[in-house]
Amino acid sequence: MKLFFLYIIEADLSSGSGKCAFELIKLLKSKTDFEPIVITQFHNNLNDACNTLNVKNYYVHYARTCSFGMGWLGWLIAFCCRPFLNYFSYHKLKKHIHFEKISLIHSNSSSIDFGAYLHKKLKIPHIWQIREFLVFKHYWKPIIYKLPQYIINNSTSIITVSKQLETFIKKNNTYANVKTIYDGVHKPIKLEQKNPNEGILKLVCVGNLAPLKGQDFLLKALALLPNDISKNISVDFYGSFVGDFKNDLQKIIKDFSITLPIHFKGFHNDISKILPNYDIGIHPSHTEGFSRVTIEYMFAGLCIIGNGNTTIQEQISNQKTGLLYEDNAPQSLANQIVFCYQNREKMAEMGNQAQLDAINKYDIGKNFYNIIKEYNLTIH
Repeated sequence: MKLFFLYIIEADLSSGSGKCAFELIKLLKSKTDFEPIVITQFHNNLNDACNTLNVKNYYVHYARTCSFGMGWLGWLIAFCCRPFLNYFSYHKLKKHIHFEKISLIHSNSSSIDFGAYLHKKLKIPHIWQIREFLVFKHYWKPIIYKLPQYIINNSTSIITVSKQLETFIKKNNTYANVKTIYDGVHKPIKLEQKNPNEGILKLVCVGNLAPLKGQDFLLKALALLPNDISKNISVDFYGSFVGDFKNDLQKIIKDFSITLPIHFKGFHNDISKILPNYDIGIHPSHTEGFSRVTIEYMFAGLCIIGNGNTTIQEQISNQKTGLLYEDNAPQSLANQIVFCYQNREKMAEMGNQAQLDAINKYDIGKNFYNIIKEYNLTIH
């Protein structure tokens, strides 16, 4: 017998969380009795992808728990509209969904308020998945007072994508039903061990290009490299620009007289296919709940250099599966790049060990098993 559940997702397939959500949808559809009904805030490429799987999906302008990029006037409008958005979204969906047949609600982000609304109104079990620090650190402006406690009060169980997030939520209530389940990534069909590269050192940085993602910080670190090293390094950026950030990056390149080859490649649909062409994967984000792209670097056998002040420190072990640097210290990042350049065998060794770690910890099969286990525990 099919068990219908609402999977409420904010992201699209250009983000790591959107990709993880779609991979879970495919497995749920093909391997279980759980039948997802996907709800997005706006129509996007995730809805189109669901259509290819014959997965029912709808988009309604539900309320968020925070505002982002709208200023204080936008925050005030979002605050005032919140109860009406959820009310009208529910009544719009009632025309298409038999809510009495829904066994479970899964909200895919802390910024989604609609799942909490339905849980409270309809008494349907609700799993709230927490995957970002941004709203809690006020990079996104919270609309709801004491949001962590609101999340605890309006969920049956809580899944976090990192131990740091789990610890943060439990600080607000030590008895909260919280557990960490890391996002999973499909293991590539072909895995290759890295050999030391003696030529040009190829760096790659994947992710939307925006201030919080730290690409400007990476450029400033590159400007600190010794000339004899920088002339033997190239850097490729993959991802879409947010706002006018491209102008900011180009200004840094000009102002800091950066001459090493830097290429902005744009968004790539299947990044895992091209990552093995590189030696080092850089993740300069200033805040991260869980980094999917770091796992993709690991599967590709790259040596990873990441911000040691984010949850990336849970994903890689310094000097074993990658290198960590200090946030907002360009020289710290530059030093790690120099270390890799001067220690090619160690660099390759760390990349190969990272690949083994990814196979053991982050294959989507493990994530899928743990998610299904949590679904069953929640509804029974």
